[in-house]
Amino acid sequence: MKNKRRLLKILSLLTLSVFFFMGVASCTTSMSQGRPTGMSEQDVKRFVGKIRVRPGSADSHYLLGCYYQERGRHREAIAEFEKVIVIDPSYVKAYNGKGISHDRLGDYAQAADGYRQALSLDPQLDYAWNNLGYSHILRGDYVAAVDAFRKALELNDKEPMTRNNLARALAMTGDYEQALREFERVGGNDGSYPHLKMAAVYFEKAMFRQAMESYQAALALDPSSIGAKRGIEASRKLLVIAAAAAAHKEKPAVGSALPPEENTVASARIGVIAATPDNAPKARENYQTAVRFYEKGDFNEAKKYFAIAVTQNPSSVSARKGLIASESLARIAEAPSVVKDRSAALKAVAKTAKRASLQNNVIGIEISNGNGARHMARNLAKYLRTKGFTVVRLTNARHFNYARGSIIFEKEYEKQATDIASAIPHIKDMKTTARLDRANVKVKILMGKNMLAHRLDYQVREN
Repeated sequence: MKNKRRLLKILSLLTLSVFFFMGVASCTTSMSQGRPTGMSEQDVKRFVGKIRVRPGSADSHYLLGCYYQERGRHREAIAEFEKVIVIDPSYVKAYNGKGISHDRLGDYAQAADGYRQALSLDPQLDYAWNNLGYSHILRGDYVAAVDAFRKALELNDKEPMTRNNLARALAMTGDYEQALREFERVGGNDGSYPHLKMAAVYFEKAMFRQAMESYQAALALDPSSIGAKRGIEASRKLLVIAAAAAAHKEKPAVGSALPPEENTVASARIGVIAATPDNAPKARENYQTAVRFYEKGDFNEAKKYFAIAVTQNPSSVSARKGLIASESLARIAEAPSVVKDRSAALKAVAKTAKRASLQNNVIGIEISNGNGARHMARNLAKYLRTKGFTVVRLTNARHFNYARGSIIFEKEYEKQATDIASAIPHIKDMKTTARLDRANVKVKILMGKNMLAHRLDYQVREN
């Protein structure tokens, strides 16, 4: 009896952890950008060790599937969700869970099937419509994504994440006016928010002039916006690069029927179709190789590896941006020189490219909860995103008893870490490290107990 009570307690903890954060890598119902923090590893090990999944127990298989999914073990998660469906074909969340894991593996058609099966059982599931729309975005079908997001909002028009997804899909179809209106509804009283969002879409589509104009509009409404300032600088540099490439270009690339920027975006979309499962580690490796070539000024090699990374992981915005920039820089390098000292000119371009790579969105931030306050890491992430920073991961620290917060950063990113520190004045401790443990994380924020008294400062009001 005692063991049974303990087991129920662990199950309840796991169930709570499932709904703790809304993220793509867990058994939460909706798709978004962050990675969730779940129950502690000790609780998870206890759960897995004590539960010998009983045949006929759909709930146990579902919870075990959630455990695998949260840790990125998506094939094992799918196997558990399929067991749930065999036991109980009406278990809607299992179909949704399958969809999320298939999306993370790049199996977009199977993911869509999972969401549709969930919706065939319950057409009123707004989160399943949202997830179906997000799956369409991942495979580049933005028109279908718009339809799915609109259905989700008909069922629940109070969900800001779904409206954000709708706005992005509309912008990718070219309906910029309606996309701006949807971003405005999410932003509420924050007038700079919709312009920052539109600027990010324009930048992703290599429409650098429109991106710069949107960043300028955001900065006019919020002069303290670091994201807008960086966006203007990056867009201006890439406009100069694109203009130089156009001035020197003698003829289009072989097989290219599109202008350079449009052809680059098209090649990225082709990568969506060509994507294969289990390529995320390879994509990261090729992305890192591309960045090394890019910073050395070898733009042709960088272009090659960025293109491979896009094919292997079409959802990587950084890889697509790198591909666009390296293609433009490669054209300049290959074009007939109009300056006397060609090598000096290329060195200057390489220096500018390296500086741009340090200042642009390749800078990922991880927030680690070291004080145990529920939702505080999530709220801090939202707060930093409104300031223009890129938060790529939320996690728990080793324990929840850190007295003071700190910012740990790779030494090349001191300026960016200082900018982050200025947005979080309650953190004074700054530490450098040669390399953080994740390639996409350049700055790590550890939240200490001294931040608890200021938790309301980081809450972002959503309409």
